[in-house]
Amino acid sequence: GDNWWVTLLIFLGIAALVALLMNRTRLGRQIYAMGGNEAATHLSGVKVDRIKAVAYCLSAVLASLAGVLYAAYLGEGRAETGLAYELNAIAAAVVGGCSLLGGVGSIAGTALGVALLVIVINGTGLVIKQDASLWEGIIVGTVVILAVAINRIRLLRR
Repeated sequence: GDNWWVTLLIFLGIAALVALLMNRTRLGRQIYAMGGNEAATHLSGVKVDRIKAVAYCLSAVLASLAGVLYAAYLGEGRAETGLAYELNAIAAAVVGGCSLLGGVGSIAGTALGVALLVIVINGTGLVIKQDASLWEGIIVGTVVILAVAINRIRLLRR
């Protein structure tokens, strides 16, 4: 819990494994395809229900690992500890280049989105001394809106 570098090594190792899974395996390509257009993926012969179940299971395992690491960092485990962290996760993915519509994104981009979001949230605490947590949600929401707008503009230019 006290060693941040252990958590960083675990994060980098898992990110590398998931990047290999998503970029080098048939399962990864099917997950990307399902995220882009579920009906077309089904019509191409992919068992969408099975791929969806695998994706949800993988997500649950990784979320559980993140919860264990966060509980180790805090030194305690409470049910309400990670409340409202889903916005930060979505923001990191969107800032990293993932589309809210699905089918677009990368693990490396999401990792960079996480790094940028951590810098923004920690910077908010350094700049705003009183009630910084009240402003964090507003700033993260603004970052998400800007990232979605930039992604949309990039998509329209193509």
